[in-house]
Formats: sequence, structure tokens, C-alpha cells
Amino acid sequence: MKKILTILIFSLSLATNVDAYSGRKAESKGLIYIGIFKGDFCTNTLNFPCWDAKKKRINKKNKFPNLYYYDGSNYEILTTDDSRFYLFRGVSSPAWKREKFRLKWGNKFDSNYGDGNLISIHNSMSDAKAYIKKDIANLNKEKNKPKTVAKKPKPELGIPSGYCPGEDGKSLVPCEDEIVKKPKPNIPEKNISRSKEIDSSLITIGSGSGFYINNKGYALTNNHVIDICKQSIAVIDGKETLFRVIATDKTNDVAVLKTDYKSSNFIKINEDGAKLGENVIAVGYPLAGRLSDSVKITRGIVSSLSGLDNNIGQIQIDAALQPGNSGGPVLNENGELVGIASAGLNKLLMAKEAKYIPENVNFAVASPIVVNILKSKKVKYTTPGVFGGSFSNTELAELGDSSTIQLFCRNTRAEYARLKRSKQYSQVLLDID
Repeated sequence: MKKILTILIFSLSLATNVDAYSGRKAESKGLIYIGIFKGDFCTNTLNFPCWDAKKKRINKKNKFPNLYYYDGSNYEILTTDDSRFYLFRGVSSPAWKREKFRLKWGNKFDSNYGDGNLISIHNSMSDAKAYIKKDIANLNKEKNKPKTVAKKPKPELGIPSGYCPGEDGKSLVPCEDEIVKKPKPNIPEKNISRSKEIDSSLITIGSGSGFYINNKGYALTNNHVIDICKQSIAVIDGKETLFRVIATDKTNDVAVLKTDYKSSNFIKINEDGAKLGENVIAVGYPLAGRLSDSVKITRGIVSSLSGLDNNIGQIQIDAALQPGNSGGPVLNENGELVGIASAGLNKLLMAKEAKYIPENVNFAVASPIVVNILKSKKVKYTTPGVFGGSFSNTELAELGDSSTIQLFCRNTRAEYARLKRSKQYSQVLLDID
């Protein structure tokens, strides 16, 4: 096993938890949905339906007509092994061509599986093909639908052009004043104010988690959560609040933040670190924009006191972590910080390279490392008292909820586009296009 770990290339990214080939499971987790781009679909199903497209269509001949279909211009059907048929429209570059190109030129890590968006999901190939005919008919009907042009009313006899009878039936008023405009829908806006120092020209390009460590406004998160941000903000009591970066440690993936808001709820730090096998919970805000806005709690144990390549600066946990959990606290049963949720093994890369999918292998920055960083920056923190005791599950959840914040990464749209093209931050960036 050690030899395999030495050879394999590991990439730290937040873990997803989808079984290979399982379309239904990906749907239940919200990872497959109508409108999803085909490249994202391939990634969220670990690429297996898209890899298999090459086998199902060889030399432009459909080898397995009941499992793969491409009409040559617009529609493509990809299949998972649990008999789910996914119909994509707007396809000019099908998955099988991309896989053929990848094998020919040896570009194994190319994640481009062509274009198109998911428009429907079916339980059989015949149903999917029937839907194509229906979709084409609807599109043609919409295309050929005559446009209705409002005609300008002819002036009544004796009434000057551009004028209409008033409400009293005697006076004349300009016709445009008589036109009743359709009212705009009354869409209530969230009542969120903004601090003066926040740049309103920036957009939210990513999100993560953080937590308070004292009542002076100091907080911790991962370096990779704030590394690509011009500003990091959180919504506190209905107000967007700026979190300034005080210090970073890229090696250990830790960032120290400071805000003007003084929270009375904060987390105490266990200087000795985690114990092997002890119960822990991870607190954070995963999958922003897909799940609810509330904090999420996952439970697990400390699986190892070292991380990748025997890195003693990390602990390994089996509590589930998703994109957005980064920077959140990992607490023991006494409500003490033993780690900062950081990353998991890249399932997609492991599936490609090792031909298996790791489960429940996630990592956190060990609390002793965090303590050393805080001491070097002379940032005060609180340690547990002598008479501390264990917390119930609900008490731990309340502690995590009151002390943990959702951080929003702000930057320019141009920088977002550049970062998106690099693919280096795919697990951090939000899909805002």
C-alpha cells in the first residue's frame, strides 16, 4: 500500500461521495440535474458514462445501439449502469470523439467531454429517443410561431392622431397616457446591508467555512479558501462584514482572519491534539447554492494521527467533507478544536489511476500546528478549562452553529474567468456562469 501511495499522484480536493456508474445516487445527492453541462455531468459521475461512450461507438458505428446514441449534430444519450439514460441537447462534440482524441494523443487528464446540456432523464433508450422527436417538434413549433405585433390603433373620426378620449368621454389625452403598463413582479430582496469597506464591484466566486477562536474578532480558515480572494466576507446579523487576512501559512493550509465584529461565541483549542479513534464532528457550509444556507454537521472518528505521506501536520478523519467544508472546525466530544477541515483524496483521480474509489478518507490540519501558527503571530486563543466535560450531540451542534461562519470569496469577473480556465481551483470556485 505504501508503494502505491508513493507512485500515485494525489491531489487535495474536497471529497464527493458518489458511487461509480450510479446515476440515481448522483441524482439523489443533487449532483445530476436538468440543465447541467455535460462536462460537469461527467465529473459528477466519475466520468464512467463518458469513458464508456468510446467503447459503445467505435469507428463511427454504434456498437451498442441500446446503450449509446448520437444523432451527429445536436442530441447525445449517455448511459449509467443502473439503467439511466441522460439526454443532452446542443451537442456538437460528443463524448466518444473526445475519448478517442484523448486515447490517441495520450491526454489522460483532459476533462473536456464536449458540449451540451442535460434536458431529460429516462429509464430506456426508446423513451429517450422518443423524447428527441417530441423536443424537435416543440422547437420547430416555437420557431414557426408567428410573432404578434401590437398595431397602433387608428384614430377615431374627428380625433387628432396621437390622442384618445379621456375617462370623462369628453376630453382628449395623449394615447400613451392611457396605456396600462403591466406591473413588474414584486420580488422581495433580502434585507442585507453592507459595510463601507466592502467593494460592491466584486462578485462572489467561491465559498468556504471559518470559525471564531476568541472574542476579539479573530477567526481561522484554510489558506486555499481565501488565497484567490480580493475580499473575504460573511453575512453576520443581516450585514455583509469584511474579514481581513492577518496571516497565512500555505504549507499547512491555514489562514488567520480578523473582523471588527466581536463574537461572544468561539471555539477553544485543544493544544495536545486529537486522540486516535476518538469521536469527532465536522462543522461547515458545504455545496453552497445547492444545499440549504444553514450550517451542516457530519460525524466520524479520528482514523489516523498523520496525513498523506505520514504528514504529522494533518489528522485523517472519516467524517464526510464536501466542497465548502474547507476551513470549518473539527471538534471532539468536549467541544474542543482538534483540527481544521481541509481536504480529501481526489476520488476522480484515484478512480483513473488506482482503479478504485476511496471512501471516507478526509484530512484536517492538526490543532498543535494551528497553535504554533497562532503563537508565532501572537494571536490569543482560549484553551479548555480543568473542569470541562463532554457535550451531547445537540450541544456540539449548537456550539458549532454559533461559532462557525460561511465565508464568501469576492473577486472580479475577469479574474474568475482566468481561474476557471486554469482548472486548478475547480473544487473551490462556484459555477456562476
